[in-house]
Amino acid sequence: MLYEFPYFSFKKELPAAFCDGLIKLCLDLELSTGGLFERDGTRFDSRVRNNKVAWLNSPDIITLMYLYINRANEESGWNLDITGFQTPQFCIYEPGQFYDWHVDIGTETPGEDLVRKLTIVIALNENYTGGNFQIEKWGIPTIPNKYNTIRELQSTGTITVFPSFMHHRVTPVEEGMRYSLVGWFTGPDFK
Repeated sequence: MLYEFPYFSFKKELPAAFCDGLIKLCLDLELSTGGLFERDGTRFDSRVRNNKVAWLNSPDIITLMYLYINRANEESGWNLDITGFQTPQFCIYEPGQFYDWHVDIGTETPGEDLVRKLTIVIALNENYTGGNFQIEKWGIPTIPNKYNTIRELQSTGTITVFPSFMHHRVTPVEEGMRYSLVGWFTGPDFK
C-alpha cells in the first residue's frame, strides 16, 4: 500500500540508555565534515550540508538495523529486494547545522549492480530544538504542503525507514545537539 508520506516509523523502540551508549561510542570515532556523494567523488558544500559524521562499522548495529529494515519493508508493502548494506553513518548537528533537500541514491559507480533502496534513521537523542526531519510526498512536487515533518524522530530511540529515492532533509538545529545514526540498505537495480 502506498501511503501519502512514504515512511514507516517505530516510535521509541530503543531504550534511551542504549542510545546514550551509542552516542558515547560514536563520539570516540574519527569525525569528519559531512560530504555530498557524487559519482566522481565526494564534494563539500556547506550551503547544502553542514554537519559532522563518523562511520560505525559494527556487525551488531547492522544486524539491528536489518531487523527494522525487513519489518518496515514487509509491513509497508514496499517489498523491495534487499541484499546488502552500507556502513552506517553517525551524524552530529550543532546549532545552525542542517542537511538540505536530497535523496540517498545516485552514489553508485558505473557498472555497480547494487543500489540504495531503503534508508534507516535512528534518533539517538531529543534534547534539542529545530533539526526537524522532513520528507516529501510521493512524486507530487507542485502541491501545497508537499512535505511532512516526522515528529516522532524527535524522540530518543525512534526508528524511521523510507525509500532512499525520496527527497528528505534535516532543518537547522536551533539549540542543543542532534545525534542520529543513518544506514542504507541495497539491492539489485530497480526493474
